[in-house]
Amino acid sequence: MRHTRHTPRRALADPGWMARCASTMALFALLLIVPSLLEPPHATYSARPVVPFDTAEGKLLALRPLGDLMERDIDDLARSLEYRLGVDVTLLPPLPIPPEARDPATGHVVADRLLNWMFATRPDDAWRYVAVTSDPLQTGDAHSLYGYANAVDHVAVLTTFHFEAGLHSTDRLERALARDKLARAAVHEMAHTLGLDHCEHDLCLMQRVIPLDRLDTRTSLCHDCIQRLDRALATPNDPWREQLDLGDSFFHRRYYTRALHHYDLAKALLTPHDDPRALSQVENRIGASLLSMQIVAEGEQNIRRAIDLDPAAPQPHYNLAIVYAYAGERALAQEELERGMALDQDPVSRHGFAGRFLLDILDDPDAAAAHLRAYAAAGGDSPYLLEALDTLSRPGAVLFTHGEVEVIHATW
Repeated sequence: MRHTRHTPRRALADPGWMARCASTMALFALLLIVPSLLEPPHATYSARPVVPFDTAEGKLLALRPLGDLMERDIDDLARSLEYRLGVDVTLLPPLPIPPEARDPATGHVVADRLLNWMFATRPDDAWRYVAVTSDPLQTGDAHSLYGYANAVDHVAVLTTFHFEAGLHSTDRLERALARDKLARAAVHEMAHTLGLDHCEHDLCLMQRVIPLDRLDTRTSLCHDCIQRLDRALATPNDPWREQLDLGDSFFHRRYYTRALHHYDLAKALLTPHDDPRALSQVENRIGASLLSMQIVAEGEQNIRRAIDLDPAAPQPHYNLAIVYAYAGERALAQEELERGMALDQDPVSRHGFAGRFLLDILDDPDAAAAHLRAYAAAGGDSPYLLEALDTLSRPGAVLFTHGEVEVIHATW
């Protein structure tokens, strides 16, 4: 191989010899660099792992291609995530983008809708679930997303849309750089599913906005974010807690049957010798699911067991108040509500539930308004409750209630 167009620096003696040495050194450096560009794509990444090897042992990331994607790019992304995060990655069969994920008016993929579909269809053995599409993503007023994640549901979606020119380039270096950008965007979204928020450090990969031309080696995780990510990945899997979290996500989507399934799995993973508070959490959630499905008598049994296991937890008392209200026992419902409030140290939770319960269940708007004002003053931000407070504050206003209140199941 012959190196050309090299201009050596000025030498003090024997310029010809110095020029030959410089050319030889440049040729040697070129030989060290070029083979790495000629190797298979998975060898082109230069970024080091962000966490130590084996930190995330036993954690399975499921990667789902959606739509028309190049297989080599998905394979390369899977290998890169394995290397950078130390997790096992399984590639799922590709699927078309679900119609319910698109905006009917524009046909664009709405990120929130796609994440909802992903959560409902996630593999049972997946620790995290990430989808990749070539379509642009939108959410709200944002149309230039690299990806989008839900930290609670542990799902994320990534788009190759902004990297397509590089990914389809005939130049190996441009393709490698585009894949590196895609991998960095994937690490950003994965970090969100592990609880990391956006970072204010300049050039940190977890910044809220990163220009495309700066999504390269200049933008990496800062020291603080690496430490947080390392701790999150190193936390051992907790099967019963994972089932509980899955149940919570289904519950908040009002998929009560699926929530109950995961709560039952969580209960099966515990023994009578485990922490009574953990057992109480599961029993209360099972009771809440049954109440939401109008299976009141059976739900009451679980709620009473939750109270027996952890008498200091306020949420089972709130749910028992709902049971009494269903039975027409207004005085007992009020008494149980007050008992739960006395135990609840969170003013947002305390006044929020009381306001909604008094308004929608006991039909006492005056008492409800007092609690809703306290709820708003404590920083409560539920649109429904704030709208109810606004309506109750208007003279002569009539508020049409839903006749139900959401059962409470969280015990932290």
